[in-house]
Amino acid sequence: MTIEDRLTFGACLTRRRFPDMGEKIENMLRWDSNFRDMCEELADLTCAILEGSPHNHVLDDWIAARDRLTKEMADALSRANVIPMEQGHRVPRD
Repeated sequence: MTIEDRLTFGACLTRRRFPDMGEKIENMLRWDSNFRDMCEELADLTCAILEGSPHNHVLDDWIAARDRLTKEMADALSRANVIPMEQGHRVPRD
């Protein structure tokens, strides 16, 4: 899976996990590289969980990591104060 695929899949998973935060998610995807990284990591963990593991403790670790990550993402979304600026709007510089 390419980085672009991981981001696309991770963003989709994020939108499904936080359906009421659509605008914040879109803004953070545009402007926050750390949030994009979290989306990619969510995609990786979800794929690993879906593929499974012959060892229950490994699968449990992946699920716990995914749960921690989604809590971190929820925290990031709750703290986001992204205010979209209108295109073409510029503040005059002195």
